[in-house]
Amino acid sequence: MNDVRAALGYPKLVLYGGSYGTTFYLDYARRHPETVESVVLEGVAPPHFYILPLPMARGAQTAIDQLERACGQDPTCSAHFSHFADHFAALVRRFNDGPISLAVRNPVTHHMQTVQLTKATFAETVRHALYFASGAAYMPVTIERAYHRDYTPLAQMVGQMALTFASAQAAGLNLSVSCSEDIPFITEADIARYSAGTFEGDVRVRAQQRACKIWNVPPAPASFQEPVQSGAPIFMISGSDDPASPPQYGLQALASLPNGRQIVVLGASHDSDLPPCVDALVVAFVRARSAAGLDVGHCATKYIRPSFVTLAYDEPAHSENPALTKRIMAILDEMVHGRIDRSQLTPAASKAFPDAMIKVIASDFATVGSLQAIVFKGTSGSPKALIYKYLMRFEQGNVLATFTLIASGRISGIDLSG
Repeated sequence: MNDVRAALGYPKLVLYGGSYGTTFYLDYARRHPETVESVVLEGVAPPHFYILPLPMARGAQTAIDQLERACGQDPTCSAHFSHFADHFAALVRRFNDGPISLAVRNPVTHHMQTVQLTKATFAETVRHALYFASGAAYMPVTIERAYHRDYTPLAQMVGQMALTFASAQAAGLNLSVSCSEDIPFITEADIARYSAGTFEGDVRVRAQQRACKIWNVPPAPASFQEPVQSGAPIFMISGSDDPASPPQYGLQALASLPNGRQIVVLGASHDSDLPPCVDALVVAFVRARSAAGLDVGHCATKYIRPSFVTLAYDEPAHSENPALTKRIMAILDEMVHGRIDRSQLTPAASKAFPDAMIKVIASDFATVGSLQAIVFKGTSGSPKALIYKYLMRFEQGNVLATFTLIASGRISGIDLSG
């Protein structure tokens, strides 16, 4: 990367990395300090403190614990899933006893088939789903159904997470990196310490070790796993509920980063839509080339967790208006293809969704595969402003589409989250 920088003639770089990108850029800052102006890191995985995949079991356990607490404090979730924690623990014990047979739709043939779901796949599915706000919102109902031996929602979650990560992650690159930079530096004592008391246990680490024996790449120099020391201005963004790169590892790394600072966004995960104030902090940091003056306290509590859902993916809510659903489905279909009928919108809503944004939305939709279904998920509000929610189920993920309709029937607001 430094060769590319030099060839392009940039004297210094502002680096912005997420997940493994944080590891990469911290190492770059250590190797080429004279070329770094500032660094923004999101979902921090620093060398030495974070050795993949050791922290993932504890991170997933913390994330599910936090979700159980959030469910207990939420009136809707606690009313419908009052035994979420107990039922999740019981389901883990069921998987500890051996694989479970369940019917899934083959993503290639689209035919139903019976498969054996192992503890490892179950645990990875839960951890991966907790990366996303929508996955966390559906977790209580999915676990409740599985506890009562209705595995259909869980099978849908398994399929979506498998497709999502197969398309988003280059498996060969992942193995080439982790089998060189991480696995050689893991001891049996590390595995026992990190996996103790977690629902995932050591299954993820053992699977990675087996894969690395097959992949057979040379280990990185031991110096790679030394703490990064850098005087560069560094701004870290972590989510308190991140199951992949929990915030404590970034905090530990700050000891050797004198100009570093961290914000922990309460309730956020690895791939959450962070509140706009985080973007404002990033802009202020890059402009000032310093994190010292940032007011991170006001932003740390601004994240709003999506509402918990009580119906599984394909289950529609009651009181659906078929004519309105048909209208909304037509609008969403247009948005999938980069268009929108502006006669349906209020002037303010039309202004909020310029053509350029509609094209970006269509591009984002394209990353999650073909649209499988649009399911009505309920309504709320008042006659002056009714809110209708629809789940857009794609091959590789879900998007919750929320429409606000005023008394005239025109749409005054559209929100897409997933």
